[in-house]
Amino acid sequence: MSIFVWIQLKNVDRENITQLTASELHNFVFATDIAVKHQRSILERLGQRWEMRGGTPKQEFAADGQNYVSDESGMFGMAWADDSFTAQWVIPDRVADQIQGLTLAFNEAMTQSLVKARDERITTLTEPVSLRIGGFGFAIFSPLFVGDTFQGVVTGGYNYDSFFEGLLPKNIQGSFSFVIKQDGTTLYEKKHGIEASSSPYKQTATVSAIGNTWSITIWPSPELIRDMRSPWADVVLVACLLFTLLLVAALRLGAGLQNYLGVIQKQNEALAIEINERSAAEHRADELNRSLEEHTKELEAANKELAAFSYSVSHDLRAPLRSMDGFSRALLEDYEDKLDDMGRDYLNRIRRASERMNDLIEAILTLSRATQGELKRRPIDLSEMARSIISDLQNTQPERSVDVEIEDGMTVVGDDRMLRVMLENLIGNAWKYTGKCEQPRIEVGKTLKNDAVVYFIRDNGAGFDMTYADRLFTPFQRLHKKTDFEGTGVGLASVRRIINRHGGEVWAESQLDEGATFYFTMDSKERFL
Repeated sequence: MSIFVWIQLKNVDRENITQLTASELHNFVFATDIAVKHQRSILERLGQRWEMRGGTPKQEFAADGQNYVSDESGMFGMAWADDSFTAQWVIPDRVADQIQGLTLAFNEAMTQSLVKARDERITTLTEPVSLRIGGFGFAIFSPLFVGDTFQGVVTGGYNYDSFFEGLLPKNIQGSFSFVIKQDGTTLYEKKHGIEASSSPYKQTATVSAIGNTWSITIWPSPELIRDMRSPWADVVLVACLLFTLLLVAALRLGAGLQNYLGVIQKQNEALAIEINERSAAEHRADELNRSLEEHTKELEAANKELAAFSYSVSHDLRAPLRSMDGFSRALLEDYEDKLDDMGRDYLNRIRRASERMNDLIEAILTLSRATQGELKRRPIDLSEMARSIISDLQNTQPERSVDVEIEDGMTVVGDDRMLRVMLENLIGNAWKYTGKCEQPRIEVGKTLKNDAVVYFIRDNGAGFDMTYADRLFTPFQRLHKKTDFEGTGVGLASVRRIINRHGGEVWAESQLDEGATFYFTMDSKERFL
């Protein structure tokens, strides 16, 4: 009986490890498929805009390319190559120094993919290539046509290591080994301990990547296998051996010990039942944990897709807004003598509305970025950061004289980029809302409240009614009229999200026409320097 229980527990261990491996393989295959489709969508949207407008201004292409290269995992550069496949516009500059003015058809794989994109008017992805800037990767080409005239390709360049590393969840990178191949060529690998050929839990699946097939193999590390094995199997084995020894001893002692052996037998069976019940309970707990992990991963994936969707929509909305503003300006400049006052007023209203919509789109992107990306913590000098922001504001409005006091030595541990966005919003608001004061004053400092360090930005500006304080940090909610003070209503919402991501809190105190003070804390577990 005990041997049977031991075998069953071992089978349960193997089944749990196999199911977890299959789940992680499915998640990674899904993430890879979504990532390839997303990159294809980016380049095809740029091509469609080129075709609809008969071309794209270089400055606009460079702005879009810079945003994509900064935000897209694994993309190291973007370029437009003309109808001879020569790279003309290249982003960023470090990549432009390597390939601008050179042909992209520098080997057979690149040439075949470029020719196929041109002749079949489809987006293509190259076979593995050695990159001119160094490393191993691939390129995606989307053809550009105006009518039936071929005007080149828009392309994105990707490094395999960076591309796949960005898709691996941090919590499983040390628990599983990965090997990704195409036609026998290894594109990416991360191994822990044993080789795939030695693992009984190795599983493989394929991903279709724009005409190419990537084979993904995954297997668990020895440490993960050890951690997932139930200790009850060894307990049962020891119990089985002890029982056998006792049984042999009892048989040697004779028939007088038969009743005693019967009692031991019943206890052993009871132990086996208890072990089975505990094993079943552990199995149910493991299933619940796996279900929770799967839901968490699905939520993370949904958040990433939502962020990508918001970013793409915001980029796509900007193009028609630029057209509205550009054509309105052209009408005002070229046909001013043919328009009456009402016509010119209508066109000016269209331009102001376009600018307002562009500000809202930028605000949406800022709010989205405040909750995305990994926090890169390091010591930050808030005092120097505040002085830099004040200097920028004074350069934009040199005619203003503002009394500014910034306390020295305010140093925290946090993400430099996010904390600068937070301070720019708080100090920018203080600068804006003191704009109508005769003697404007801004103070940046820190204090102690309940043995905790609290930072503050104080001004003597317009202030606000505390009755509506609960609306301060809600997106697109404003407590002042647009005619009095400009804004989108997103700045303080971004501030709250950034502070929350650093484990802190933010709140405000104010009286109408007597200024306002915004307070914030950081994670109490952080060490303030």
